[in-house]
Amino acid sequence: MEIAVASNDSWAKTPAQPKRVGLFGLVCLVISAMLGGGVYNLPQSVAQGASAVAVLFAWIVTGLGMLCLANVFRILSIEKPELKNGIYSYAEKGFGRFMGFLVAYGYWVCNCFAMVVYAILLPSTLDLFFPGVFGDGTNWASISLSSGITWLMFVLACRGAQSTAIINAIGTIGKVVPIVLFILLMGSCFSGDFFAQHALGSQGAATLERAQFFDQVGSTMMITLFLFIGIEGAVVVSGEAVNAKAVSRATMIGFTVTLVLYVLVSIVPYGSFTQDEIGAMANPSMAALLASHFGLWGAVLVNVGIVISVLSAWLVWTVMLGQMPFYAAKDRVFPQVFCKENRVGAPVPSLLATTLVVQGLIVLAHFVQGNAWQAMVNITAVMAMPCYLVCSFYLFKLALRGPWSSCVRRSTGLAFGLAATLFSCYLIYEANIELLVVACTIFVIGFPIYLWARRKEHVFTKSEACLAVIIVIAAIVGICSMVGLI
Repeated sequence: MEIAVASNDSWAKTPAQPKRVGLFGLVCLVISAMLGGGVYNLPQSVAQGASAVAVLFAWIVTGLGMLCLANVFRILSIEKPELKNGIYSYAEKGFGRFMGFLVAYGYWVCNCFAMVVYAILLPSTLDLFFPGVFGDGTNWASISLSSGITWLMFVLACRGAQSTAIINAIGTIGKVVPIVLFILLMGSCFSGDFFAQHALGSQGAATLERAQFFDQVGSTMMITLFLFIGIEGAVVVSGEAVNAKAVSRATMIGFTVTLVLYVLVSIVPYGSFTQDEIGAMANPSMAALLASHFGLWGAVLVNVGIVISVLSAWLVWTVMLGQMPFYAAKDRVFPQVFCKENRVGAPVPSLLATTLVVQGLIVLAHFVQGNAWQAMVNITAVMAMPCYLVCSFYLFKLALRGPWSSCVRRSTGLAFGLAATLFSCYLIYEANIELLVVACTIFVIGFPIYLWARRKEHVFTKSEACLAVIIVIAAIVGICSMVGLI
């Protein structure tokens, strides 16, 4: 049930005919959400642990798995067009309010960690232009810069999804151009004979064992999978889209374009550099590779692309995450204050809460020991997979015994739902146990939000109460084990 808001609230006035985001804007949103700063160091990241053949094999496996996941969101957007803000609403519709809360809260908070990745990457990139000022992106100068940008993104997001869609379209073009130029320039140096000679890395075919090869594939998949977080971008803001068909098409177009760019960026350098040479490149490796062939201007081109990429993705995620508490509050699994909108339909309290969480995590990054950037990446990745698992299993459940339209064959939905479910389970199985403990702890921290939202109603069913207890026990046992108490 929607919440009535007093008419004298300045942010509660929603236009009768709000503007909607079209296909091009949705495609740009999906591409921009996935094409974050990680692509600019992709060659070095994969070459550290894998040969060209292993990287190609990892992309095939990852591409097939993410294709299934993309089709999950595509089919659900067609079969359930009334379910806006898909990630949360699919979980709530399929498995109850508490599961909906877990997905909404987990997706919201832990993608705030992903935004902190941008907050670290941007100043560390600018340090190339201002040596010694920003360092690794976690000093106080970096925190001040990132904090200012965070609040600027809040102001832009408050202008509504249509306004930010225009900005995002410009930003997406700005970030894709340097990547395409990198592919073309490195492609002009590509030697087929050199690639074939070094395709299996420094060990060569004679000494490379099967187990070693699959270890290389596995290590590469941990990188490639993180790069696809954001594939659900069009679904998350489907409430602002012109229609469900546009959401479906945007998801598949965005996935295809991004996959092609990722594969080419990671493979083309093997045509003129060995695995060891690429793996030893300085960050961002795309800049180092271009500088090796074409001089300083190549490095400058990539670094400018990073700045555009990060700022654009930062805005996209601010808008996407601002939608999550808003729709969850309408179903009373988040406090009702998040239901309020301003005159252009932007969920201001939800955006404000998102900004405050991100601001707190930016400050926290200063105190993280070790690689803060990698820590934020790991938490984001491990928390995204359960959300994808729930959505995939919902499609499988719906296709197996739920009501079904004639737009998509039931067997197609069943196949993609099952495949994506198994793929998501595999990813969770491969996750580090310490990261799973962190995930459970983050969920427990959010329980008071659900209790507050449901304080006047029935809170848990028996099965939901059991799930909550299991999560609490897992968090307590895991923390005690990590600190040496048990």
